Amino acid sequence: RGNVSSSRTLKDNRDASCSNYPNPFSNSTTIRFKLDMPSNVIMNVYDLQGRKMSSVNLNRLNAGEQNYEWNATNNLGNAIPSGNYIYKLDIENKAGKFQLSNKMTIIE
Repeated sequence: RGNVSSSRTLKDNRDASCSNYPNPFSNSTTIRFKLDMPSNVIMNVYDLQGRKMSSVNLNRLNAGEQNYEWNATNNLGNAIPSGNYIYKLDIENKAGKFQLSNKMTIIE
């Protein structure tokens, strides 16, 4: 769907990033991140008050660059309202458990 700004590979769980494009967006955005090794990944989206708006189990992903297109809906399939949100990627692999997060904005 488009290019994303720089993304770094996870190295010993200390050097990591995630980004999404487009941002802001209206219907969907692609979340991009890299994994050094196969990992189980869950993406949670929170509003700025800390309420969980959506949770997606991306299951086990192979090492390498990952692109996940999120359609800005909650777990019931309803559109999430315009506003600012935080997405968090919970990653678990043989090196341990860690988290990546970033901000995104949904517009009408």
